[in-house]
Order: sequence, then structure tokens, then C-alpha cells
Amino acid sequence: MSRLNSAQLIVVVLAILGLLSDALAQSSTDRGRLLDEIELLRNEISKKEQQLLSPAPEDAAKFQSFLAEPDTGLIRLMPREVYDRRLIISGGGAYYSFTKLTHDYYGSPDIALERGEFSVGFGGLDWGFMASLPDTSIESVTLKTEGVRFPAEFRSPQAEAEVRDWLRLSGQGFSRNGVGYKRAVTAVVDTTYILMSIHPRSEVVVVYRPIRKDIDGSMIIAWKILKRFPDAAYTSQFLQAQQRVTLYPLPDRKTTQSFNGTSCFDFRAGSRMNGARGRWDLGYGFAILNNEDWFILSGGRETRTVIKDLGELRWTDPLEVRALKPIPEPANGEQRKHPIDTSGDTGDVWAKTTNTMAKVAIGHIYLMHIKDAESDFYVLFRVDSFNQQSYCTITWRLIPTPEK
Repeated sequence: MSRLNSAQLIVVVLAILGLLSDALAQSSTDRGRLLDEIELLRNEISKKEQQLLSPAPEDAAKFQSFLAEPDTGLIRLMPREVYDRRLIISGGGAYYSFTKLTHDYYGSPDIALERGEFSVGFGGLDWGFMASLPDTSIESVTLKTEGVRFPAEFRSPQAEAEVRDWLRLSGQGFSRNGVGYKRAVTAVVDTTYILMSIHPRSEVVVVYRPIRKDIDGSMIIAWKILKRFPDAAYTSQFLQAQQRVTLYPLPDRKTTQSFNGTSCFDFRAGSRMNGARGRWDLGYGFAILNNEDWFILSGGRETRTVIKDLGELRWTDPLEVRALKPIPEPANGEQRKHPIDTSGDTGDVWAKTTNTMAKVAIGHIYLMHIKDAESDFYVLFRVDSFNQQSYCTITWRLIPTPEK
């Protein structure tokens, strides 16, 4: 076989480059087309989900006169344990906001359906309580109905200690004027309920009644807003109530006595915790990378908490707080893993992108989305004072769940 001369070789190389260029262009076109197709499919799925979440026409027909009144509606709630993460909409259609008219979990929901119970209050400063109104039709309920007067006249607490007391009380259940109120109640068809939902930006009293349970476990619910409060008076004062705590490193990182109750902090309880025996959210003194202290988060299997360093800021500086997506739930039997990369350039990339650890930096403000089986709320904290491997003093406060 004769060898190719220079001119022939150049022609061959150009031909190969042309083929590669065409292949790359085709690949790029294919990917762009795939993205367009995905977007179209997403829109189609969203439309299908809206159909899935809509009550049947015959349900609306039965309540035609009731639905003609202002501030009324008819919705379908899906059981969260079945449809969460199965549908595109956040929360799987198990949540609903009576003020924003959306099933989206991030739309400040007022009610949820899960494991045969209705519940209210899903994180941060969102809370509330509800009660059943036996032998009462939804059409007959007014602000003067027994069981409704208490939430209708309720004044939201303004002091932090009072808010915490009500959060605990609503979880345990309490009684007023012979009526029992609680954060969660058993979902029973043809039973009328009264609900008070408290958000930092809105407070409402709602009467609702599940009228039917479908074969997929979803429930059709008629509802009416009885009272809207102009604002949540307690919120501005509570959000300004910053608290201070100092965390200390472990006395001996190699011994089982490491958890001495001063290195871990539980924002829900507002206190330092013994990490070996109780729940906690933030840990200091556990991790030293490249001779620098790092915050760590509780690593329990059900913990999905994340953290983000917002940079060097003062509390008086304007803050743009965006929602933080929690880490995904582990698959059945899967163990939670938190990989750490301290090698060269890749370590720098990891340090900027990790959401389960954060380097301690004086004057920086951090955002945490605390989420586990029992909690779902947001916290801001600032490192006010810090001495490497010695102590870390932070000020912190709860904040409303960001809208986006």
C-alpha cells in the first residue's frame, strides 16, 4: 500500500474533522430536542396531575349552592405516604393552602393528609390547631358556633417563649370550653372540622368537611374560610428575637466521652444537646479540614437537613433568602453518606458545593433548612465570635419558610 502524500493526508484529516463536527452538532441538536421533549412531557404531566387532583363533577354538583358562597371551595387531598415524590407537584398533592389555592408544599399550606390524619403546621413559624365539630353540618357553621369561638378570638402569641409553649401544646392537644384541639386529628368522612392555621404572613380560621373517600385513598373536602386575620402580629417581634449560644469543641475526639453536651445544638428546643443521646441539628468541633473548623449537621438516617453559607453579613444587612432543597430521602435499607473531598482542586469544588457541612467563618450568616421526620423549618445564624478549635458563639433566629 502506498503512503499518503501530505496533500492527501490533509484531505483525510479535514474529512475526519468534518465528520466529528457533524457528529457533535448532531449530538447537541439531539440533546436540545430531548430537553424540549422533556419540557413538553412535564407540562403534559402537570395537566394530568391537575385532573388527578380535581374533585369529580358529581361532588361539585352536590355542593353547588354552598360553593356559590364567597371563600368556599372543593378540593381533593392525596395521602402523602402514597403520592409524595410520585407526582411532580411538591408534596404529592397531600397539602393545600386555603389562601393561595394551591397544592404545592412550598405554597404555605394550611392542611395535609397523611396516614389517615389531617394536620396543620409544617415547619418554622407555621403552626395551628384543629378540632372536630360533631353532628354539625358545614353549612350551619358560623363564628359563633361552639368550638369556633376560641380560634376566632384567638390572639397569636408575641413572645418567643409563648410561641414555643403553643407549639408544644398543639402537638400534645389541649381543651378549651369543653372542646379538644390538636395539631393533627383523625380524618373521618362526613365529619365537620374547624381549623386555625397560623403563618407569618397570614392567619385564617377555616371550617372543612371531608365528604367522600376515593378508592385511591384520596379525600374530597368542602371548605370555607370563616375569618382572615389582617396579619400575624407575633411574627415581626418573634423574628427579631435573636438568641445567642456558645459551642465548644470536643474534649477528646477519640474517646466515647466526646458528646459532652456543649458541641451540639437543637434549634427546635433552643438548647445545647448531648449528641450521643438526643436529637440535634448543628455540631461544632467535630470536623477540622486543612486546619480549619467546620460545622457539621446531624447525620441520622431520617435527617435531610442542609446548610448554606450566605457570606459575610450583618443582621441589619438586607437578606435575600431562598428555599433550600433538602437532601433526598434514602432508599429502603440505604445508609446515609456524607462524602468529604479535601484533595487539591476537587476539594475546593466540594467545599463550595457541599450542603451538609460549612466552614466556620466569623461574621458570616448561614441558612439552614432543618428537615426530619418531625421537623421542617428554617433558621438563620451568624458567627459573632470564634477562636479556632476553641469556641464558636452564634446568634440565631427562626425565619418563615421562604416562598421560593
